[in-house]
Amino acid sequence: IFLLLFFIAAYAVAQNQNSVWIFGDSAGIDFSNLNNPVPVFSGMDERGSCASIADTSGNLLFYCYSSIGGTDSLTLVYNYLNDTMSNGFYLIGSASYNQVVIVPIPNDSTKYFIFHLGFYNSTVGLFYSIVDMSLNGGQGEVIQKNIQLSTLMQGDCIEAIKHGNGRDWWLLSKL
Repeated sequence: IFLLLFFIAAYAVAQNQNSVWIFGDSAGIDFSNLNNPVPVFSGMDERGSCASIADTSGNLLFYCYSSIGGTDSLTLVYNYLNDTMSNGFYLIGSASYNQVVIVPIPNDSTKYFIFHLGFYNSTVGLFYSIVDMSLNGGQGEVIQKNIQLSTLMQGDCIEAIKHGNGRDWWLLSKL
């Protein structure tokens, strides 16, 4: 049994959806090859909450981050070309840290949830938006945005954890 498990583990290939990290000041790192991480450029020109997702081969699909906009913050969504995604602006957000997370929609390989928190003025609560990567020649489009799930004041934290069934996700938020 030990040898069987050893050989299975030796040939197992992990999903690479978290292999490209985008963060502040136009920076990012591609961890597709763990022996040689590569710096990448992003369109994110400030610091704050950010999230990114890649396909199962480790190719960046899109990323988003929160930016200060007047008296409120907003979340912007960028495609893999570092251009603002179609309809990817004015998502309710917060420029604090850990305010946005991207989760693949179960049983749909082209759609993703963006969960984002707002706690400024009238934009308090937990929100989600949906990205469809099959649109605009694979560059994606935000097809629904700012759908409110909760009106409760959220803390500075949101995280998604894959369910034990390997398909669904748990979303954790601090009140």
